[in-house]
Amino acid sequence: MLAKLQKDRLGNSTKALKLTKEATTFQPNWGEPYILLGLIHASSGRLFDSKSFDRKAIIWAAIDMWNIALKDPETSDEAKRLIEKYTRYQPTKADCFMRNLQLGDRYTIDCIGYTTTVRYKQSE
Repeated sequence: MLAKLQKDRLGNSTKALKLTKEATTFQPNWGEPYILLGLIHASSGRLFDSKSFDRKAIIWAAIDMWNIALKDPETSDEAKRLIEKYTRYQPTKADCFMRNLQLGDRYTIDCIGYTTTVRYKQSE
């Protein structure tokens, strides 16, 4: 609740991120903090330059969090919905090719210190 308040009402994503990560240590199987972590990561894309690769790659971090939330029956439907919604914002195969990244490679998003797996936006 405190993390949601920090993010939604006070606009303090940094504090919300810290509180949410703390919540995951107390109840690692609870999906709600992972839903919020994903939303924080997804909304962080706007902080990057519009041409920045990490603007799209940060969606990978968000999807990773929602994949964890899928394991909690109370948050699985919301996690599925968010994954479906945000998958279209991840990097394309061409974006990754330009950076010599292949499907399944590990990639670190430096600004958040998070390492994730490369995947591609599906062709539309």
